[in-house]
Amino acid sequence: MGIINALKRIGSHLSSWVSGASTAVGLVSGVSETKLILPSYVWWVVAVGAIFFTAIRIQMELDEEKKKRRKPQPSVPLQTLIERIVGDSNWGATGVPQKTSDTLVAIREKARLGVLSAWGRNGANQSHLSFYPLEPIPEQHWTNAHIDYLEFLKDSKCATTNAKHPGSPNHYSDIHFDSVEVEAAWPTKKRPKFKWQSPLVRAG
Repeated sequence: MGIINALKRIGSHLSSWVSGASTAVGLVSGVSETKLILPSYVWWVVAVGAIFFTAIRIQMELDEEKKKRRKPQPSVPLQTLIERIVGDSNWGATGVPQKTSDTLVAIREKARLGVLSAWGRNGANQSHLSFYPLEPIPEQHWTNAHIDYLEFLKDSKCATTNAKHPGSPNHYSDIHFDSVEVEAAWPTKKRPKFKWQSPLVRAG
């Protein structure tokens, strides 16, 4: 069954048929030593290129299917996420308080929209967090609840609080997020390996 499905996947790509046709023409051209519109080696090059393209497309499809089947995991604590986005762990530094507040708003919005999965300890006592297991926080929770900036400064594992009336019947502490979803929402900025500079500038 797996072989049949693999053949179906391969056959669903036009490049696979191009590869097969080019291989056949190249084989006939090489055996008969007859130029069929193009030299036989050109047909072989086209066949190899088509095979390579098909392999890339199939791998992309497999990666996409794997991504859809993947189950998010609570691997990023709230404080780690804040530090990643804000770029600083000194909450009193210039500009950091506002950035932190804005980040908490952004996290709430993404969690409410279902873009960012969140987990927490429902009704947990701050001194006994380990007694309460992490569990998924419903998207609807973020409609009436949020992570208060001042409470976060007191304790990064603080519980969510009511954002508006009538509020939420449940509140969650020690909030965590999924690393893959975090990366998708806030991509890591890659630093260039080198920076080109004109010799004239260096000489000046």
